[in-house]
Amino acid sequence: MNQLFGHVTGDEEAKKRGILSEVDQWTPDSGGRRRTDYYVLARDREEQVTVAEARDLDCFDQKAEVVNGKVRCNVVGWRLIERYVAALAAKDPKWKVPDDRQLAFEYSEPPLEADDPRPYWRSYYVDRSVRLTGSAISRRWRATTPTPTGPSCWWTSTASAAGCSAT
Repeated sequence: MNQLFGHVTGDEEAKKRGILSEVDQWTPDSGGRRRTDYYVLARDREEQVTVAEARDLDCFDQKAEVVNGKVRCNVVGWRLIERYVAALAAKDPKWKVPDDRQLAFEYSEPPLEADDPRPYWRSYYVDRSVRLTGSAISRRWRATTPTPTGPSCWWTSTASAAGCSAT
């Protein structure tokens, strides 16, 4: 993610597509050293897309006006990031996400004091492997925050999951 962060920072194509780079820093509640996470973000936006792409994006409306084979469509930020990374990988294989990793996304609403109050989708570069199983969950509940795949699920873990950490 650090390389993508650095690339996005000065890339005119990223700017044109509404892709931005940001830094997240925090100190764990349990103490210890300050942590830093580099990520890219994009906000939902309206675009003219082909009818086929609108169907793929699940935003095609039968009543929509089709002009030159295109319709207006709200493209969610995580899809903008995926398309951008795919375009980079098509030009240079170093940008291909390895099979053992994946990009994950989180819908975020900025704090009230933020310069730009619009919600956005932020990226995470994560291992694809499963690190927790159902036996590591002590309590779960469903949240209504939108995600690329539907409602999100929150959970608390058992002591057996204490050694598991995300990378």
